[in-house]
Amino acid sequence: MARHDGKILLQNDLLLIFKDFCAVKNLDDAFLEDSSVAAFLKRVQEIIIRNEYMALMYRHGIGKYRFYMLRQYGEYMEIMAPGEYLDIKDTQVSTEGKILTPLHIDFMPFYDFSPSIRDTRSVGNGIRYLNRYLSSHLFQNPKEWNEKLFNFIKMHSHNGFQLLVNGGILTHFDTFYNALDSMIETLSKESADTPHSEVEPILKKEGFEPGWGNTAGRIVETMQLLYDLINEPDDSLLEAFITRVPMPHISKIAIISPHGWFGQEDVLGKPDTGGQVIYILDQVRALEKYLKESLRLSGLDIDPRIIVIT
Repeated sequence: MARHDGKILLQNDLLLIFKDFCAVKNLDDAFLEDSSVAAFLKRVQEIIIRNEYMALMYRHGIGKYRFYMLRQYGEYMEIMAPGEYLDIKDTQVSTEGKILTPLHIDFMPFYDFSPSIRDTRSVGNGIRYLNRYLSSHLFQNPKEWNEKLFNFIKMHSHNGFQLLVNGGILTHFDTFYNALDSMIETLSKESADTPHSEVEPILKKEGFEPGWGNTAGRIVETMQLLYDLINEPDDSLLEAFITRVPMPHISKIAIISPHGWFGQEDVLGKPDTGGQVIYILDQVRALEKYLKESLRLSGLDIDPRIIVIT
């Protein structure tokens, strides 16, 4: 690896170099796949190579990294602070070899406002994990978190039009809760397939705006989900309610396509270019159809807008 001076080698580069090394040394497949060296390299994300040393990033767990400096001839290896490693990486891309005014961005404050996943089995199930986290807080601290839930509902709007709740009429959680209970009882007397337009005057008078559903039956279902969630917080109820809440901002979506995979100039003919184009366009159509149906069931006349950016 020392021959690659001045380069950053990623994990796939390292494994290819290791494979060539095993071939030259006539080492068997067991060493290539199962040796301690192989196990170590499979956890190394990248190595920065300099004349006198190598700096490497070692992933010892999900989202957990250690940084090491290894002398060129393997005399010793020492642990590095993340800042030291990043400083080396900064100078690697600098044309002069040093950065006089390095940019430092501290992302740690963002972690103060969200739950941290400690069990690796929860990775890939973020929505379920978050729903459990939120529902447990609704159960343990109902006064504080019911107010947060109410504020979340109040914040929804589209192009200047308020959705779900009129904060001028329903000013705080208690009035909202009582109005919700009363509205469920009132609309339950209507035919389930009564269109939203016919019950809209009743809803608006009590402080409820469009977005609960396109029929009286669906409006009652959505309101009942929320009512049950407030009284008996549960992650499945929270998930069911969130899927009903119209989020018009999500009706504007950008899909980012890396250069070379969507038919840009001078790249046609790349492997699988045609397949990528067809795949992306099919996904856009499917997403547009889903969003249209979701917004329609919410009782909103909003056309989703999707753009593919290359």
